[in-house]
Amino acid sequence: MQFASGHGVFSNLPFSHPALNRFKILKFFAFALGILLPIAAHADYDQRLSVGLGFAQLNNPSQTAFALGAEYEYRPDPMLGIGAVGNYIFANPGITFLGAPDLFLHPLATDWLLSASPIVEFGSSVGTHVGVRLGTRIPIPLGSIAIVPEFAVDIISGGPGYLFGFGIEI
Repeated sequence: MQFASGHGVFSNLPFSHPALNRFKILKFFAFALGILLPIAAHADYDQRLSVGLGFAQLNNPSQTAFALGAEYEYRPDPMLGIGAVGNYIFANPGITFLGAPDLFLHPLATDWLLSASPIVEFGSSVGTHVGVRLGTRIPIPLGSIAIVPEFAVDIISGGPGYLFGFGIEI
C-alpha cells in the first residue's frame, strides 16, 4: 500500500489527496470498532431501562424536531426480549409515540439488538395513527451504565419517520 504517490490499493478513491485517503481509512476503523464493541459486550441482564434524547425526522407534518424517549425490556432468553417504548417529539404540534409489545431480537446474544413494535402516534392536531416501528441500538458499556446510539424507522401514514438518538442505559 502506498499513500503518498497515489499508486496502490487506495489510489482509485474519489479524492486523490493522501490525507483524505487516510481519513477514510480511519473512518473505516471507527466503523469496525463500532461493530465489534457490541459483539464483545456480554448481555447479563434480565431487565433493562433506557432513557434517551435525539432528533426525529417527521413527514406528517414535515419537520425535524427534538425527541425524548424511554424503552423497557424484559429478557427471558439471551436472544429474545419483550417490552415497551415511548417517545415525545417536541414538534409543532407535539407528537407522542407509544409501542407495545416491543419485540427485541439479540441475534448474537449480546446487547446489540433489532426491535419491532406496533406503534400508535397521537397529537393535538395530527390525529391518531397506527403503524410499525423497526429499530436497532448498539450499546457502548461504560462501567455500570452504557451510552446507546439508536436508530428507528416509523412506518406510519404519511410516509416513514426517522428517529436518531443517544440513550443512557441503567
